[in-house]
Amino acid sequence: MGDRELAGAVPDVPRWKMASASVVGTAHLRTGQPCQDSTQFRCLPITGAPADTLIAAVADGAGSAPYSDQGSRLAAASSINAIAGSLAGQPRSVDPEALQQILAASIDAAHHAVNDLAEANEHRPREYATTLLVAVHVNGLLGAAQIGDGAVVASGNDDEYALITHPDQGEYANETSFVTESRYLDTLQVSVIPGLRARYIAMFSDGIQNLVLDYRDPTEPVPHTPFFRGVFSWLEQQPDELSAYVGLRRFLKSPRVNARTNDDLSLLLARRAEA
Repeated sequence: MGDRELAGAVPDVPRWKMASASVVGTAHLRTGQPCQDSTQFRCLPITGAPADTLIAAVADGAGSAPYSDQGSRLAAASSINAIAGSLAGQPRSVDPEALQQILAASIDAAHHAVNDLAEANEHRPREYATTLLVAVHVNGLLGAAQIGDGAVVASGNDDEYALITHPDQGEYANETSFVTESRYLDTLQVSVIPGLRARYIAMFSDGIQNLVLDYRDPTEPVPHTPFFRGVFSWLEQQPDELSAYVGLRRFLKSPRVNARTNDDLSLLLARRAEA
């Protein structure tokens, strides 16, 4: 076999540079609670899928729920697995309408997975309460779904950052919605942006959202552009995924961040390389 044929047989490699971390908040450190957030992602090695396919999830377990760390991990994993299964059929034929359905189904899968775990353990679903954000990039489409607070932010090549989903903070302060609730679909957000071939994607839990969103208009928060420019510039300079992970954890645990929040913190950053 010649070199040209051998090169052609090598599959596409994922084209995302990632940094993702969840760290325990100072309030939980004082009480001995575990980190109740979870960040997970998959740059899919799906046969037939474009090389820049990405699925990511961020879940934030409720501080008052005793098993929410389990709930957040399972919700994130279940939603990613559901999307991976949906894309495994005909990933190159996914259009905006199909992606909306895939995202909604992933939230449904997470709801049932966590509630089934609660039932199996003879607990109430609210003891595993967690928010959930899911984002998918496939076929040049960016889509996101969300239950609860936190948000998904993205940018194309113009360096203008936009909220793809919005924090749901409920009717009262420190109140939000959870994927474990019986009426979870009442607060479901699903957004697909056909014209945005995202180069930068960020996802975060509510522990850090007040640091990365501009709330000059409390009803319409917007991304704090200097923050996102800074972190993505930093990500560009990281030599590998381990260095990015270590550096991101160091930032989330830094005194200047913890001086402004005592909650668990999750941040996921993805930068797509040019084809």
